[in-house]
This record gives sequence, structure tokens and C-alpha cells, in this order.
Amino acid sequence: MRILSTALLLAVTGCASNIPANMAGPAAIGAVDWAKATTVEVHLGDFHFHPETLRFNAGAPVALVLINTGGTEHKFVAPRFFAEAVIKPGQARPGVDGITLKAGERTRIDLAPTRPDTYGLECTEMLHSMLGMSGSIVVVP
Repeated sequence: MRILSTALLLAVTGCASNIPANMAGPAAIGAVDWAKATTVEVHLGDFHFHPETLRFNAGAPVALVLINTGGTEHKFVAPRFFAEAVIKPGQARPGVDGITLKAGERTRIDLAPTRPDTYGLECTEMLHSMLGMSGSIVVVP
């Protein structure tokens, strides 16, 4: 029983040391000045993102505006990026399925990237990624 208790304690403390970036630091405690957000538009066309590569500064707020200029439904899927970003209070965090937009639809999400890295971006509608609808999100320090 003691071995089981020790293993459980190690597992719990090990998990506690891996706090996601969006739950640590000044951005997580409300230090983001959302009024200073830079607006970035991304067009989701038929089988492409424009721009294909998005570049953000860690900690800098962004008003990400997604516009479906294509003729069919498209998705903006970047689960690791959204999981690590601070999302403006009152807005829903996109899940692993990302953000879905019908043809002609637009939406906005306010966020602050937290961790410098390169994140994958794709449309997960059937065959869209294979036909070129993929890109990347680069967050720099």
C-alpha cells in the first residue's frame, strides 16, 4: 500500500510541475491589455489559408479574425496553439476540432500566445489538408 501511495504522490507532483503556459505568468492573471490587440485577418479559401503562416509575439494580444472566403465549410484547427494561448475572458476556448466557418462566415477570437514555438494549422474537412489547406503559426519571444 505504501508503494502505491508513493507512486500516486509522485504522479500528482510530477503533473503539478507541468503547468500549461496559459495558466502561468502575468498573462494568466489578467495582465493582458486587450485594448492593445493587433487585428490579424486570416482568409480560409478553397484549399488554402491566406496568409499560410501566421507570426505572433508571445504575450502580445491579437484579435484573430477568421473569414471563410471559400464556397464550402472550412475549419481553422490548431489545438496545441489554442491550448497554450490565453483567451480573452468571456470567450470560449476552441477545442481540438478548432473553429468551423460556413461559406461567407466570419468570426473573431481574442487571444495572447504564450509559448514561443511553431504550431501546425490545418482544415480537417475531408481532403482539404491534402489539397493544400494547411499552414503554421509561429510564436516568437
